[in-house]
Amino acid sequence: FLVIPDATKDHRFNCNPLVTAENGLRFYAGALLKTAEGLPIGTLCVLDTRPRNLGDLERDALRTLANQVMAQLELRLALKTRADAEARHSAIVESVTDYAIIATDLAGHVTEWNSGAERILGWSEEEMLGKSADRFFTPADRAEGVVEQEMTVAASYGRGMDERWHLRKNGERFWASGEMMPLYKQG
Repeated sequence: FLVIPDATKDHRFNCNPLVTAENGLRFYAGALLKTAEGLPIGTLCVLDTRPRNLGDLERDALRTLANQVMAQLELRLALKTRADAEARHSAIVESVTDYAIIATDLAGHVTEWNSGAERILGWSEEEMLGKSADRFFTPADRAEGVVEQEMTVAASYGRGMDERWHLRKNGERFWASGEMMPLYKQG
């Protein structure tokens, strides 16, 4: 934290053109902006054309504002990092066309459906998003609660194996082996 009550009387500032100009800067107060790793990236400054000073409450307010600026910058960076990771994930999932990659929420509703799933199962992503994944299970498996059982196992143990008959959109049965891994484990 740095306060310069009158920049014309401070050897670090008195030659600066912003200070020596007519109606130039006189007052400077700056709170350091540092990353979580301690790397300084700038300052949050208060400037005035008249000499002045800051009280303790004003200094605390400027420090608090500097902390808020850093929190917002770190949040923005975290959101960008997350968006980049999600874009990379989507690109990878969409590039796989030989395998059906299907993501569901814990209730078994489809949240992701790649082009491989469309090619293998026949339903488009638009047809499946938000719908129950039980559509591609056989009527016998649906009646026996296999979908719910597999979701429970996957949520409890972090993964669930699935090797059984499934259905394509046209009603054709096919044998498939798969693995369910929820993004979020319960508990």
